Amino acid sequence: MVLTAVGLAPLGLEILDWAKADSTRNQAKTHVEILAGGGNKNVAGTIPNVYLWDNAGTKIGQWKSNGRHLDESHSSGDTTGNDISIPHESKKTGQPHYILLNAANDDAICISQVTVTSNGVAWSWLGDIARNCGAEWYHSKTMVGSRTYMPACAWLDEDHSNGGRYRAMSLHMPDFNGATKLT
Repeated sequence: MVLTAVGLAPLGLEILDWAKADSTRNQAKTHVEILAGGGNKNVAGTIPNVYLWDNAGTKIGQWKSNGRHLDESHSSGDTTGNDISIPHESKKTGQPHYILLNAANDDAICISQVTVTSNGVAWSWLGDIARNCGAEWYHSKTMVGSRTYMPACAWLDEDHSNGGRYRAMSLHMPDFNGATKLT
């Protein structure tokens, strides 16, 4: 029996697919949860693209929204939010100290909470920071924590059609761990 390259090609592709799936099984990942402001259908919008870096500034992963919309059901009191799983590039296992949320298109979104979990850390940012820093914000109806607190939400607007000035936000997540004291 003579085997040809054409006959072996499908087998080779199956082996490559299996190897690729197996190699990502144990790959380090970061989970990012994004909650929109809730209470007003205009606050839910396109989920921003997400980029991650470790403390040394080495890029460890990214996730592209491809226009995926954060449904209203995830922003009006539903605390399940939108959990994004981002595989780390190559063998990078660092903690995601820096996160960049970049508007994916002209469908603005008002973000009330961003939670990052990976490699033994969990950090959370609330939209109240936007209000305190003079950025565009809105009164959110999303309840966080023990469902007794409603943070503001911060606007991301790529084309500025909603009057927003910001198309992206970059956060150093350890600054929002709750233990940091500002002087």
